[in-house]
Amino acid sequence: MSAGADWSRTCEGCAHIVNEPGPKDVLWARCFAPGTRRGYVVGNGRFLPYIPAWCPMMQGKEADDGAGK
Repeated sequence: MSAGADWSRTCEGCAHIVNEPGPKDVLWARCFAPGTRRGYVVGNGRFLPYIPAWCPMMQGKEADDGAGK
């Protein structure tokens, strides 16, 4: 079973996020973490209010339990 989304944080500050210009002068935040959803938009002007469950950085989240941030 995969981990659920982390509603306590956003992708903001992740090293895999690249900001790109989008329509109407809005910056789009794209995730370039390794995986099948590489290039997925996680923000357009503001970040999603959660970390998606498919994020490879969520692997082993239960073991960390937020330690390290």
